Amino acid sequence: MKIFVFQGLTIGTIGTTLGCIAGLTLAHNLSRLSALLKNLWIQDPAGDVYYLSELPSRVDYTDVAIIVVGSILISFLSTLYPSRRAARLDPAEALRNE
Repeated sequence: MKIFVFQGLTIGTIGTTLGCIAGLTLAHNLSRLSALLKNLWIQDPAGDVYYLSELPSRVDYTDVAIIVVGSILISFLSTLYPSRRAARLDPAEALRNE
């Protein structure tokens, strides 16, 4: 059971880390991204429709920490039931049925 829980936590931690890095990178570079999107469009988008130049972005690291801890906790809790079921299986019997 420990192996399955560890594997689930590893996958959850990697996903949480990559998502956190991507989200924080996007939030900190939002003005550059809006300038890039403005340059990629053939015609300048209407400023009253698309507020890309004025997108507010403020990172609250307390919220980020709560989300990271919650995500890892959810990934841990979601591994308990399948790992308990897998730990009850006899490996030889499971391989015989494959």
